[in-house]
Amino acid sequence: MTDETYTVELTPDHKDFSIGYNMGVDALEEIQKQVETKAADHEPLVLMGMLTVLMECAYRACVEEDDVDELLEIGKLLAKESMKESHSIH
Repeated sequence: MTDETYTVELTPDHKDFSIGYNMGVDALEEIQKQVETKAADHEPLVLMGMLTVLMECAYRACVEEDDVDELLEIGKLLAKESMKESHSIH
C-alpha cells in the first residue's frame, strides 16, 4: 500500500463509476423483489442496511474520514442532479 494520493476525474461514464452504479441498480431491483414478495416489510430499513455496509466499506477504503465525507457529498449531488433530470423528462 502506498501513501501516494491522486485525483480521479469523475464523469457519469467513467468505467468504475458505471460498474458501481449498475451494481446499485441491481441491488435496488433485489430490494424491490423482497418488498413485493413480502420478505421485507419496510423498504427504507432495507436501504439503511445496505447503506450501512457501503459506508463501512467507504471508511475502510478511504485514507481519511474527510474523503468519505467528500464521497458522500459528491454522491448526494449526483443523485439530486439525476432526480432533477428524471423529473424534467416526465
